[in-house]
Amino acid sequence: MVGVGSGFYIHIPDSKNRRILHAAVMISLDENSYTAKLEESELCLEADQELFVYYDSASDFMQQAAIVEEVGTEELDGAFRFVTTSKPMSAESRQTYRVSTVMDDIFAEIDGKKSCRILDVSSTGVSFLTAAQYTTGKILDISLPFLDYRLQGKICVQSCTKFSSSIYRYGANIASEDKSSREFEKGLQKICIAVQRQQLQRLAGVV
Repeated sequence: MVGVGSGFYIHIPDSKNRRILHAAVMISLDENSYTAKLEESELCLEADQELFVYYDSASDFMQQAAIVEEVGTEELDGAFRFVTTSKPMSAESRQTYRVSTVMDDIFAEIDGKKSCRILDVSSTGVSFLTAAQYTTGKILDISLPFLDYRLQGKICVQSCTKFSSSIYRYGANIASEDKSSREFEKGLQKICIAVQRQQLQRLAGVV
């Protein structure tokens, strides 16, 4: 497990089987439990909630099952306490997980509409917010800038949920399997790794 002041990720299992990693920082630890703080303050945890913890070891990307012991108390001041319930094991390649970008202010031009906020990203697709309405299976053009990267590609809408009275949240995957889509996938992998690196560096300065 990581030390105090180090960043790591948690994954909260849900009924939609979405594998989204949320950044957190280790606040304190003792022999039996860990105390950490999520970067996304609006993300709600509950006592006895099961989750998975992901972190870098010397040579691999590791995962452990865990359970929330305590959250929301005055003593914890916005942090949560958890215990691990399994031994660490090697996780799948980190690019296969969607990484939450809620705190990173990443915007893309999608279907000609600028300033579509990206909520999470992986090597296979993105989720985003827009006022436009699309049906499942709709193919959309996307232009996605991040740091030194600017990706151009096509995505296919997989899901839609209402985010607010006039905004919709869409999940979308890379639209095809031709040469250009493979280049798009490589670019998304670079962005995914860059986002994780940026988040963990940012969190390392929290404590």
